[in-house]
Amino acid sequence: MFIYDYQGNTMYQGNFFGNCVDLENPIDQRVRYFPKLVSSYDTDAALLECIVDRPENLDVINFLINQDYATKFGATSNEVQAAIWTLIDDDNPVDGAQGFDFDTAITMQIIDDAKAKGEFYIPSCDGYFVVLLDQDCKDALANNQTPNVTVQQSIMWLPVSGVTSAHRT
Repeated sequence: MFIYDYQGNTMYQGNFFGNCVDLENPIDQRVRYFPKLVSSYDTDAALLECIVDRPENLDVINFLINQDYATKFGATSNEVQAAIWTLIDDDNPVDGAQGFDFDTAITMQIIDDAKAKGEFYIPSCDGYFVVLLDQDCKDALANNQTPNVTVQQSIMWLPVSGVTSAHRT
């Protein structure tokens, strides 16, 4: 889990939690990225499939980020991150790989809970929703080009309360 500083946006100002959703492409901390924002509830299936491997689990991820798994299962941010990777990426994380440690049993509890309760989830007004940070898909698809995603696709958690009624669908 990391924190985004998304300044200059007319709806959202401040820092927001976020997660990686792609184990194959690392984030280069020396590079400044300028992603396009895509709602996890977007109806463009081709766009969502380009950004994440398993877009059918985005509602489950929205449920997951609105739960307190630290209290419920004793989870750390690493177990939450591992659960997100497992649900959204074709590659599954391995405990201890590349210095990333997590409790596999707690991660599975999170996944099982989210899958059991998260299908068709819509967050409440005081909750959060996932916004995908697209690095290349939207532009490539709009220009009938094959996307060449070689950098980390990520998500950030935005408060539903920050979306004005004019922006809600």
